[in-house]
Amino acid sequence: MAPTQRRVFIIGDGFPGLCVARDLRTHDLATIIDVEELFGYIPDVFRACVKPKHLEALTFTPCCVIEGRMGCK
Repeated sequence: MAPTQRRVFIIGDGFPGLCVARDLRTHDLATIIDVEELFGYIPDVFRACVKPKHLEALTFTPCCVIEGRMGCK
């Protein structure tokens, strides 16, 4: 860790939390904390009630995106 990097903890992995982590990752060490294991797009969840197979398209495990694509923890 470079001396100028701050360690930042972001509460919540919703859209705002992911955007903040993405913006801070080049200057700071960002760690995202959330109680949920899955990220779900809530406005479209009613479609999953009608078509249960659609639930897979609405949810994903955020670890692969946060650690792999964004370079955060």
